[in-house]
Amino acid sequence: MAEYNLFPGIPKIYITPQLTTKRKAQLANNSVFGSFGFDFRGNIKHSLELFPDTRKMVVISGNGISDKGFENTFKRGSKEFMSQVAFEYIRGLEVEKLLSRVENLPDRSLIYYLTYSEDTLGRRINAVKFAEQL
Repeated sequence: MAEYNLFPGIPKIYITPQLTTKRKAQLANNSVFGSFGFDFRGNIKHSLELFPDTRKMVVISGNGISDKGFENTFKRGSKEFMSQVAFEYIRGLEVEKLLSRVENLPDRSLIYYLTYSEDTLGRRINAVKFAEQL
């Protein structure tokens, strides 16, 4: 929306992850921005401090566009821990299969749930309800 100045004359508020200075400069005068970021590195570090015997971190995300974005950001934040713990990524698996799979994780495994909006069959998933099931 910002790039093409859709709806000119109408004030806009943009909330986006990690908005860059370049993007800020492109906003129209009647627009403001807010940005948020994710400290996956810090979260992983804290998780491993709480559970120092962790050997495997199972990262769960959906198959939607935003789900894939969260997973890519997580991967960047997890690089420094790859020598400490094995990472397994499960993306978009059908809910029933995923729940069955996590029931049988080996000891010293930690589940890191990112977000889950869609499975590989294209079914929309309520991320909050799915988290409760998980």
